[in-house]
Amino acid sequence: MNDDSDIKIFTPMAKKTAEENFAYTDEVKKHQLNGNIRKARELGRAAARAFVSEESVSARAELAKENGVEINADILRQLMVLSVFTAEYSISRCVTPDMLAKETQSAMYAEMLKSAPGAYDDLLRSASFSFYYMTVGDRSASPDDIASTFAMVCGDKHSKPLFELGRTLYERCVQKYGKMIADVDFES
Repeated sequence: MNDDSDIKIFTPMAKKTAEENFAYTDEVKKHQLNGNIRKARELGRAAARAFVSEESVSARAELAKENGVEINADILRQLMVLSVFTAEYSISRCVTPDMLAKETQSAMYAEMLKSAPGAYDDLLRSASFSFYYMTVGDRSASPDDIASTFAMVCGDKHSKPLFELGRTLYERCVQKYGKMIADVDFES
């Protein structure tokens, strides 16, 4: 007979104490009063507009051409996914506290759903996002790691043009979203 007593299927999360719940509520109130939640939402909406705008789509297509990558619907979709991933990842790493980062991301996705529902649906159907998170794990993402993942999700992990395209887009997006975040004057 098999002994499966060491297999754990579910471990319930520890419940928050009343004190922890009150502290969180106080933090939310503080950030509402000082305008940080409004700023986080504005940042999220601006980030979404930055990656769904026609100008951004055209710039990504032009970048693909510059890197010798033939443009097709799948490449454009993968470029969008990488842009969205980089925005979300930048927000999670640079916006603090975590509550404000989540508020920013929530507003970003709400704006994306409103202004580009087709791109939002593509993102939901894409497994690529998960591959990027597996690539970064609990560490900083190197542009080369992201570039390798980009080439792989585009279907040719050995393609130098896809690698270069992924690295260039990632680096530009990190710079762009980093500046957007730095320009927000969150109150402490």
